[in-house]
Amino acid sequence: MTHRITPPPRFGHAAQLRTAEAGHDPRLAATALDAVEVDLRRVEFINGPAILWAAIYLQLAKRAGWSAELLVPENTGVAQHLVDVGLCQALLDANVSVDMTGLRFRAPGARVILPITVFAAPTEDLINHVADQPGWRSVPVNLVTLAIEVLAELAANVVQHAASSIGGLALVEMDAKGTIHIVVADGGIGVRAALARNQSNERAARYDWTALDHAVRERVSGTGDPTRGIGLFAIATDIQAVPGRQLLLHSGIGALRVGESGELSALRSPLFPGTLAHASIPTLSRS
Repeated sequence: MTHRITPPPRFGHAAQLRTAEAGHDPRLAATALDAVEVDLRRVEFINGPAILWAAIYLQLAKRAGWSAELLVPENTGVAQHLVDVGLCQALLDANVSVDMTGLRFRAPGARVILPITVFAAPTEDLINHVADQPGWRSVPVNLVTLAIEVLAELAANVVQHAASSIGGLALVEMDAKGTIHIVVADGGIGVRAALARNQSNERAARYDWTALDHAVRERVSGTGDPTRGIGLFAIATDIQAVPGRQLLLHSGIGALRVGESGELSALRSPLFPGTLAHASIPTLSRS
């Protein structure tokens, strides 16, 4: 049986997907599918969290033994963007089918998907990638430093806690409004299962959304060692410190938005098979 997932024309993140479409979890052996297609043919806009959802979902599907295919956007510009950021290459490397007709590979520019497999060298590559981004010379040093710290912490999360069979992926870019977007995703066990490893988190880890809310609290750990928390508290604190910054977490069927003034908004969401974190850091003062 082939299952098709059809995102909306303006595809920002997996929470926009219909639960009936996105609810098949490729991490579970009991999921009764033979093939899956992610149909982006009508997509006219796609951003980092949506791109990494497609990468993670299709790689997990292939690893589960399913036939997996990405139907690229009919809009040539959007389709070429997916090539340029590295989505198509990442999927082809995982033996996912991608129709590249009329598209071309070229040297990656300011936006590129990078793998996270082990902590040391790949994380250094990610940090160097941030520092080398074209157009970042005008960004204040403190914001570049913050972006590097956020990226390094999220990458460490993937390595230390995700238990992801496909590793993780990171995408760093700056949009036309001067906002830095740092997106890190994995196909692992999720925040709820990571917290449940520590019995003191048992009550908080009853649901994906409560686990996310608990994970951004101070000295919360999935290891039992409060000095080795999953790192989200420090990131959430930095995000809350300045107006305009946001952190979105999506794990399993839970999502959490951390915004300015310290507000937390946790909710039930369509499935993300693993964990995704998206930090937004404006570099220009808001008028």
